[in-house]
Amino acid sequence: MKNHLRIAALQCNFQSEEQTLAMPDFWAKNGFNTEQLLHTHADLYSAIYDPARHQHIMREYLKRSKDNGIGTIVYMNCHILGPSLTNHFEDWCIRHEDNSTTKLYNTYPAACLNSGWRDYFFQCIESLGEFDIEGIFFDGPAYNDCYCPACQKRFLEATGKPMSQATKEEIHEFTMASVLEFKQTLRKKVKSVNPNWVMYFNEGLYSGHHDKAVMKDHLLTNDLVGTEGGFFFYDKPRTLPYWRCGVYAKIAESTAQGRPSVIFFAADHKPWGWYLHTPTELRLCYADAIGNGASVWLGIHSNPDNYRTNGGEAVMEMVKFDAQNDACYQNTTSVAECAVFYSYNTAAHSNNCPEESDFYGKGSQDETKLGNYHDEVNGAFAALEHLNIAYDVVTDLNPKDILKYKLLLVPNATCLDEETLDALKTFVEQGGTLLADGVFARADGNGIPRTTRPAWIGAEVTPGVFDQKRFNYMSLKWEGFEADNAFGYQPSPSWMFRVEPTADAEVIARIPVPLEGCYAAKPGIPKIPVGIRNRVGKGVFCLVAGGLFEFYRGFEHTAIRRWFKAIVDSVGLTARLENALPGISMTLRKTQDGKLLVHLTNHIGATRPLDGIPALANTTLVLPSQWKHATTLMGNDGIKALGDGRFALPPLQDVTILLFDE
Repeated sequence: MKNHLRIAALQCNFQSEEQTLAMPDFWAKNGFNTEQLLHTHADLYSAIYDPARHQHIMREYLKRSKDNGIGTIVYMNCHILGPSLTNHFEDWCIRHEDNSTTKLYNTYPAACLNSGWRDYFFQCIESLGEFDIEGIFFDGPAYNDCYCPACQKRFLEATGKPMSQATKEEIHEFTMASVLEFKQTLRKKVKSVNPNWVMYFNEGLYSGHHDKAVMKDHLLTNDLVGTEGGFFFYDKPRTLPYWRCGVYAKIAESTAQGRPSVIFFAADHKPWGWYLHTPTELRLCYADAIGNGASVWLGIHSNPDNYRTNGGEAVMEMVKFDAQNDACYQNTTSVAECAVFYSYNTAAHSNNCPEESDFYGKGSQDETKLGNYHDEVNGAFAALEHLNIAYDVVTDLNPKDILKYKLLLVPNATCLDEETLDALKTFVEQGGTLLADGVFARADGNGIPRTTRPAWIGAEVTPGVFDQKRFNYMSLKWEGFEADNAFGYQPSPSWMFRVEPTADAEVIARIPVPLEGCYAAKPGIPKIPVGIRNRVGKGVFCLVAGGLFEFYRGFEHTAIRRWFKAIVDSVGLTARLENALPGISMTLRKTQDGKLLVHLTNHIGATRPLDGIPALANTTLVLPSQWKHATTLMGNDGIKALGDGRFALPPLQDVTILLFDE
C-alpha cells in the first residue's frame, strides 16, 4: 500500500445503481488513489457487507475501481446495528442496567461485542475473502457498558461473581477489556482470511480512556493509524482551536511509528451531513493534514452532488493539488525543533475532559480536582501556535522520541513512569530546554502518588494550593523578557503551589500573598516562589507549579506570550517567521529527495467558520542558510531571497506551500 493516501469516502447511498457505479471514474478524475468503500453496501449511513445482498454490485464496482487505478479499503461498521438488522435489535444490542437500550446518534442501537452479533460480523469478514481489496476499515467499536445476558454470562466467567455484586469500576474495566479482546480477535480473523490486507480502526487518540500500556495494545491492532482530526464543529465553531486538525495529524504520526497515518476529514459541517463547510475551512483543514505528514480520508455524508458547490470544488482542488505533488508528500519527515509532550498515563489517571466523540461520549470535569489535562495540552499548543513555531507532538508511548528536539513543552504531566522520567532527564542533560507546569511527576505511571519527586527537578512542590481565583498576580523572569507593567505584575493562573528550590535552582516565578477580592487592596510584592529553572547537565529544566498552560489557553494574555517567546528565543531555533501574527501555522518537513517542504496556513479571521482570509503582508521566513532556492507550489508568487536563509514572503493568503532546495 502507498504511504501517502488520498482516500475518498461516500458515507451513504441515496443514488441509483448506475450513479453508484459511476463513482470510481469520479474519484479518479479528482485525484484520489484509494476509496474507503461504504456506499455499495450502505445501510443508510452505516454499512456491513452481506454477500446475499451486495455481492453482484461489489464485483462490478471493484472491477471499475481497479480499471481507474483506485485501491479499495472496505468499510465495516462495528459500533451500531443498522436498519437491515432490525430483527436483531433486541438480542444484539447494548443494554443499560435497567434493560433499556443505547442508541448512538439517537438513531441506531449500539452493537454488543459479546452477543450473537459477533459471530455474524466475523462471517461477513470471511465473505469478503473473494475480493481483490487492500484491506478493511472498522468504524468503532463502542465503549458503552453493557448488562445484556451475554455480557452478564461472560462477566461471571471472567470474575467469578455476578454483575449485580460488582462495582461500576469493575464493570467498566470489563467493558474496556472486552473491546480490546474484540479488536485483537478481529485482527486474527482478518489476517486469517488474507494476511496481506491492512486493517485499522477509528482510534480516539485524544480520548483519554487508555493509559500508555493499553493504548499500545490498541495500536497494535492497526496497520495504519487513523483518527477524526478533520471531524470538527460538532460544537460552536468559535470554541474549536484552529490548530486542531494539524495537532491530530502530529499525534497520529507520532503514534504510528512509521506506519501510514490518516486524518478522517468530513467535508460537511458536522453534524449537518448535507451542508458543507466553507471553502476556506476545507482548504485549511486539508492543507493542515498533509502539511503534518498525514494522508487524508475525505468523506461526504450526502450525495456527491454537493461536491459541485463552492466548498466542494475548493476541497477537490486540494485533492488534485495533492495528487499533482504526490512525490512531495511521500515519506516526508518533520524537521521541527520543538515539541509538545502528551502523556497517555496522565490523560487516563488525572483530571481530563476531552472533546465529545461518538464512541467515548464526553469526559466529565471533576471540579474537586485541579486542572484539566485536555485544556493544559491545548494551552501548550497555543503557546507555540501563537508564536508561529513549527512543532511536533511526542508521547510517553515512545518517550525516547523527545531526544531530537531543542525545546519541549510538558503540560501538567502528573503521571510519569520511570522510562518516561529517564527520557526527560536525558533530554535535558544532553542540552534541551524543558518547560513544565502543574504538578509535574507527582505520581507514577499508574497514578499512585510519589513520596518525593526526582532530585534533578531542582525543587520540591509543597502541599497546600494557593487559590489565585481570577484576579491575582505573579512575576515572571527570563532573559529578554520585560514585564511591561509599572509594578511587574502579570495575571496569574487560578491555582499555584509554592516550590522549595534546591541550592542550585533559580526562582523564575513568584506570587504575592493572594488577595481576597480584585479590589481588596494593592497587591503585595511577589515573594512566594512558584517557579524554578534548574541546570541539569548541558540543559535547563523549568517548572511553573500551577496551571500555566491551561490559563494561557483560556485568556491568552500577551505578557505570558512574550515570556514564552523569550524562552523560545533563548533556544536558538534555526527556522522561524518574523513579523507574523497569531493564526499563521508553520510546518517544516524534509521530502524523500532531500528538499524542504514548508506549509504556512493562515487562520486569521474574526469569525468561524472562516469565510475568506485577509492576506498577511511583510512577513519574513528564516531558514538554515543551506536553503537558497524557493518554488511556490500554492499561494502568491513573489518570494524573494534576502541571503543567509532569509526570504521575504509575498502576502500570505489562506494556504501557502513552498518547496526549497539547496
